[in-house]
Amino acid sequence: MLTFEQPLLLLLLVPVCILVYLAWRNMALPFPRGQRRLILACRLALFTLIICALAGAAWSQPVARQSVVFVGDISASTATQRAFIEGWISAALKHKGPDDQVGIVAVGRNALVEQSVKSQVNFNQFQSTPDTNYTDLAAGLRLAAAILPGDSQRRIVLLSDGQQNLGDTLQEAQLLQQEGIRLDIVPLPGYQGA
Repeated sequence: MLTFEQPLLLLLLVPVCILVYLAWRNMALPFPRGQRRLILACRLALFTLIICALAGAAWSQPVARQSVVFVGDISASTATQRAFIEGWISAALKHKGPDDQVGIVAVGRNALVEQSVKSQVNFNQFQSTPDTNYTDLAAGLRLAAAILPGDSQRRIVLLSDGQQNLGDTLQEAQLLQQEGIRLDIVPLPGYQGA
């Protein structure tokens, strides 16, 4: 699909085409009629390409395959909800499409890859053991973004109570948005936002 960052600049095509045509018509070129038309077509094509470049033309193809990384907060503050996190991820894996890829990251003070991103993932419970005394959700988001492949729609699902005491999750979420990675947040039961 052809898209433009600044589509209003395409309006410049109208006056530029008129000016190129008028200049061509009033110019006495010592060429046969067929060559003169070819010169006009080349000039129009050149100016059209320049204006399209200024408008930020980009060709993109929609990607059907999706890659999702689940980031589970398994710090001490979520110890009572760990079964919910594991059950939620297991249930979500049952709805995975045949071409979709899934990965899982466990986060506490540090982030660990529980399952790398692949088509077939077997998950029942977390086997990774990050330091549970602190919570650095930003580290989990960074690691999740790093293991996502670039040839698919990229998505991160964060399951957390939101109680972080290390890192800057908001800044990391903004970086994910700039990279075109969708971030979904699943608040844990009993969580009350500020």
